[in-house]
Amino acid sequence: MRNYLEKGDVSELEELAREEYNDGSGNAKNLLNNQSSAAILQRIHRQIGAAKPAKVKLFNIYKLTAAAAVIIVLGSIGFIKREAIINMLYPVNMVQVSTAANEEKTVTFADGTVARMEENSTLSYPEKFTTDTRDVSLKGEAFFKVAKDKKHPFTVHSPLVNTTVVGTEFNVDDKDSVHAKVVVVSGIVKVHTAVNITNQEVRLTPEQGAVFGTDNKLLRKINSPDDARFYKQRRDGIFVYDGVAVAGVIHDIERYYKTTVDVDDTIKDRIFHGSFKTGDSITTVLNVMAISMNAVMQEKKQGYALTSGHSK
Repeated sequence: MRNYLEKGDVSELEELAREEYNDGSGNAKNLLNNQSSAAILQRIHRQIGAAKPAKVKLFNIYKLTAAAAVIIVLGSIGFIKREAIINMLYPVNMVQVSTAANEEKTVTFADGTVARMEENSTLSYPEKFTTDTRDVSLKGEAFFKVAKDKKHPFTVHSPLVNTTVVGTEFNVDDKDSVHAKVVVVSGIVKVHTAVNITNQEVRLTPEQGAVFGTDNKLLRKINSPDDARFYKQRRDGIFVYDGVAVAGVIHDIERYYKTTVDVDDTIKDRIFHGSFKTGDSITTVLNVMAISMNAVMQEKKQGYALTSGHSK
């Protein structure tokens, strides 16, 4: 039966099961009776041309007859789905990974897809993908580098939006179930609102984003080149600046290190040339910037500050 379910449409099997159910062999109660269920299953196998198994373990009989019952019940109300039946018969273990405050984790799925989780996030996914789609669930923020597989689309389900791709890189930020944002670094992404909200969808290409808020319930497409650059450089492990205003560099530092940096107005518009690695400490980064601009770095009770120094 598993081969039959995996290879084709179950409509024929559904019809055969319904016929067996309605021919007087039993009702909803005795359908699950061991002897009658096995008899029904054998007749179904004969009619679809399946070879009669020489020996079948008792627990397999229970599984298969239960599947026949589910096919009849679900089919009668129009909810029959091949993947759902396969998952019921051969369940896949689900994995849940969470991050605490100021914690980041990298998760690699069975298909080679990599997710970089930000703090206070939870990611749920199967140990292996066994159906026509690759589905994971996220609450919080994560950057995904999806392994390319055109036959099996990859979908991230988050509280407000669902994001579907084939093979691409993108960031999903859906922390508070009030606002959600998706930004694409490479590839093409489809973002659609969750089923319990509204039916809206946008198609995104690199350096584009989608935002959704529960206040206006509108899914909007936006241009996000700065966000895409930030995610790409964070992914590569190095932030490079070639003639960027200090204010822009400080914005990235605050965002990456999740802190605040107060900067003198006399420094904000200065041009900075340099780089820092994601493994560098924030004090190292700010000290390098201070030296290059003849400024002073100060550590405060909350955050940091860059103030003007004295010219030599």
